[in-house]
Amino acid sequence: MSNEAFVLEFAGNDSKEDEGLGHAGIETYRQQPYASAARELGQNSRDAYSSLPVKIKFDLIEIPKKNIPAIVKLDKVVALCLDASLAEKKEKEKAFFSEAKKILALEHIKVLRVSDENTTGAKGAQRGSPFYSLLRAAGVSVKPEENSGGSYGIGKNAAFAISDLRTVFYSTVFLDDETGSKRFLTQGKSILISHVDEGLPKRQIGYWGGADFEPVSDPVLAPEWLRRESIGTSVFVVGFRDPAEWQSHFTRSLIQNFFPAVHDDEMEFSIDGGNSEINRDTLGPLFDAEVVRKGLSNERDQGFSVSFDFYRCYSSAKTKSNVFTIPELGRVQVKVLVGDKLPKKICIIRNGMVITDNLSSFNEPFLRFPMYKDFVAVVTFLDVRGSSFIKRLEDPKHKELSADGLLNQDDRDVAKRVMKKLAGKIRAAIKEHTFTEYENEVLADEMRDYFPAGSAPELEQRNSDNDDPETIKYQIEPRKKRPSTEAYTDVEGDAEAGGGFGDGRGGKVGEGRIKYPGDVERARSKQSIPLLDVRNIITTGGASNSRTVFFTPTISTHALLSIDAVGINKNEPLTVSSAFGANVKNGAVLVEFLAGKRIKIDLEFSEMYRGPIEIRAAVDVLEVSSNEN
Repeated sequence: MSNEAFVLEFAGNDSKEDEGLGHAGIETYRQQPYASAARELGQNSRDAYSSLPVKIKFDLIEIPKKNIPAIVKLDKVVALCLDASLAEKKEKEKAFFSEAKKILALEHIKVLRVSDENTTGAKGAQRGSPFYSLLRAAGVSVKPEENSGGSYGIGKNAAFAISDLRTVFYSTVFLDDETGSKRFLTQGKSILISHVDEGLPKRQIGYWGGADFEPVSDPVLAPEWLRRESIGTSVFVVGFRDPAEWQSHFTRSLIQNFFPAVHDDEMEFSIDGGNSEINRDTLGPLFDAEVVRKGLSNERDQGFSVSFDFYRCYSSAKTKSNVFTIPELGRVQVKVLVGDKLPKKICIIRNGMVITDNLSSFNEPFLRFPMYKDFVAVVTFLDVRGSSFIKRLEDPKHKELSADGLLNQDDRDVAKRVMKKLAGKIRAAIKEHTFTEYENEVLADEMRDYFPAGSAPELEQRNSDNDDPETIKYQIEPRKKRPSTEAYTDVEGDAEAGGGFGDGRGGKVGEGRIKYPGDVERARSKQSIPLLDVRNIITTGGASNSRTVFFTPTISTHALLSIDAVGINKNEPLTVSSAFGANVKNGAVLVEFLAGKRIKIDLEFSEMYRGPIEIRAAVDVLEVSSNEN
């Protein structure tokens, strides 16, 4: 190889623009660099498949510094950038280039090599071709299929986020469309900062390769470590920032993001020379392997466990499946797995890759499932038009869905309508398999804590001639505490406040702890309010999110009312969207109490719910204090 044939050049900066390390494309992936790099590199290879499964290898190699062409030029530019950073007192740049200088002083440079098989390679060096887009296009995605994984053209920057030299090389072999023969291309790219070299202002981006920023097409002119024989693409992250157990970082990200594709034999991964193999047979054991979970924080371990639940849902024979059709999306499949202690979460998949667990931008976060059995659900788009539609809504990281990124108002309106319909059908499919009907056996068990059987003398006294036979009265004992991960505000009293159960019968409510659905300031209340003769009814023919409640307060004050959906395992707060006869703020009901005066309030919840509810009341100390002042 001739080093003169392989050069590093930075474009001129005639406008003298000041370009720092905060490159937008790289910053996108800086918070979770290893997980992001694994996800984006895997997706790019999957999009370029020629046959299945696509096979991708992640290997850490060490290259003698002398075998990296034009490394002397990089050393010089790093020194120039460091001097400029010191002179301008830019601490971030100073730290980066100081570390880069240390790496370049070593005799061997660490390089992460990511190579794929059963792909088409990245064709062409001309504008508009995949290889050109990979190296020299910003915000441009050139993918052969309408429903390909990438959409913004910035995922390629994820590799730079794990390089302490911000330098990445690419090599590819592909079949020429005209001759049908194999062709080779290789080129490198560095993203540093704008600088001055021998009196000439330079841009932050430099290209390694032939003259005039062109790739090298003759493998003889490329160093041996950049060459490849088979069709496909190799990515080389030069100056790889390898943390301890880097293999586990990549393994976790790959199985969390690509378990659908791996399970369907569409993708396979090999890490660290085959020490870790990810395929259909190893997928389940890897989710449960201690070496893979090692080093996870509690929060991330919980997230990893949820991913395992999603995988079980996707692959289990016990999973229930619903398929429905939406014209704009085609066929959509919802798989539901029911089981104790499952987290009641959903997962939306496109092209074998996990996208998101919510549709919050379309007013459906999928957070509350009162009266539903424990479950997980996986949503998959079975037709190309569905994947293509969802692709347009993804953010650059392919982790969130929103219509806000669409440029046309009509398109945004259509997307909101379609996604709202999708959300409703997903919830309906989940409900079909998980919703708990309050039949006699369940109802009796559920209400046991509220209406315990009394002793014989109590029963005789209860049936005295003074009792109204048309009215049933209950003496409520303190409820047992239910296990909960929700945040509560402690208030005076040992028992929790009770409430009506939708049967039209009254009951006395004790004091207790108040859960506030949204108004944090109101949670400062320190006094709960007993309510008498609590009733609630669902109007015949009324909406599923409407309810009328009746009660009699025991004191006169400004009060805050909260409503819970009563569940089998624990209660879930219900957000009140409107109330006729009272005011609503942040999902809570603000109402003025007069002792002994019967109150009726017509409520509407933010979501459909027809099950039993629990009503709680507390003094609104902020309102009382403001009136006193």
